[in-house]
Order: sequence, then structure tokens, then C-alpha cells
Amino acid sequence: MSSSHFPYKFTLQIPQQSISIANLLKDVLEVDAELRPALIQRKIEVVVGDGGKSKVEGDSTGLKEVEGGDGAGEVFLKASFRSSDLRSLRASVGSFLEHAKLCAATVERFQ
Repeated sequence: MSSSHFPYKFTLQIPQQSISIANLLKDVLEVDAELRPALIQRKIEVVVGDGGKSKVEGDSTGLKEVEGGDGAGEVFLKASFRSSDLRSLRASVGSFLEHAKLCAATVERFQ
């Protein structure tokens, strides 16, 4: 789909304590696919260092940096949304944040 089909965008970064926790949250949150992919797209990734500009790939045991930075600095769970309408974007972001809050509370409880 062209970017003109998804003119509305929203990106957020949630600071995390470690790469392993960020990857755990990413894996859990990615399970729930968007219900209306024709209206909204979501991408979740883990970023580290340089104010969250570097990307990492892999799981908590085999991470490798793939873009930018020296890997030092904070760890973020980054979620990017693209939507064809504002109403779908608001609903998707709201739902994502509710799920992320629940996941973070669960991780905190078991640490």
C-alpha cells in the first residue's frame, strides 16, 4: 500500500529496563495482530542507544545491532502506527497502550 493510503502516523517509544525485557514485551504484543489491516499498520521494534535511534534484531540471547549508534544508552520498545483514518489510529494506539501497561505490570510483578 502506498503511503498516501495511510496518511496518519503515530510513533511512541517506551523506555525499558533491559533489552531482554523489551524483547519479551515486543514478542507478547506482536501476537495481537491489527483487526483491520486494511485501515491500520503497526510495527513494533526494540531500539537501543543514541536516544533510541539504533535498532536491534534477535531475541534476548542473540541480539545484534543492525542500524546506527554504539549500542550504549537507554533501551526502548518502539511502536509505529500508520492509518487511513484518525479514528482507527486512536483506537489502535489506545488498545496497544492498555496491553503494554498490562504486560509491563506483569513483568514487574515477577521480577
